[in-house]
Amino acid sequence: MRGKKVLGLASGGGQQMPLLAAMGAAVTVLDYSKAQLQTERQLADHEGYAITIVRADMTQPLPFDDEAFDLIIQPVANCYIEEVLPLSRECARILKPGGRLLVGMDNGINYIVDDAHEEKNRPGSAI
Repeated sequence: MRGKKVLGLASGGGQQMPLLAAMGAAVTVLDYSKAQLQTERQLADHEGYAITIVRADMTQPLPFDDEAFDLIIQPVANCYIEEVLPLSRECARILKPGGRLLVGMDNGINYIVDDAHEEKNRPGSAI
């Protein structure tokens, strides 16, 4: 990862970018949430790594030049937008030739379980 330019797309909050920065990547994070970006900044400042932070809406054209990144990492965020194709096109535009897009997808399994019910019925929990 040393020297690679990586975009964390809708990945503010300090989960992915610290690891990639530790591997030597030049990291940028784009998120819409001010709170997520604030957490990202606090962690970068605390751990002492450089990061570019961009607040933007991923449903709009992305504010980056063509072929700007070697890797885009987007954790589960596609489920929050209505149309994925325009975002996919934007990712293709800003990726360098041979670049990679790593996307986490939500398969809906999270929504079939009632967390309150699960906690109440977990072995060892008070009923």
